[in-house]
Amino acid sequence: MSWLKYLDVEYIDDTKWESLTKLDINDPKHWSRIIDLAMREDVAKLNAISNLAMKAVLDDLEDFPKREVKKLMDRICMPFEAPINDHIAFFRIVRQELFGSKE
Repeated sequence: MSWLKYLDVEYIDDTKWESLTKLDINDPKHWSRIIDLAMREDVAKLNAISNLAMKAVLDDLEDFPKREVKKLMDRICMPFEAPINDHIAFFRIVRQELFGSKE
């Protein structure tokens, strides 16, 4: 899933990584800050086709088998103390903050 790169040690620079380690991926109060630090700048640079593709992934995420998404997420090294508990809720907020609500 292309969105996971924004939360992966292989993609995040050291400054962002350090800031993200202070946040809790399972605390909805931290989600806006995580999105700002890890995603907003790069997503703003996407061309129209990539933008639509990324939005489609978010729109379809709720239909993905939870177990499959968990397997994907377990493969990346994220800067948070605990693994994400509710990826659907988190990525729903990503969708809202970066692209607005689903129509």
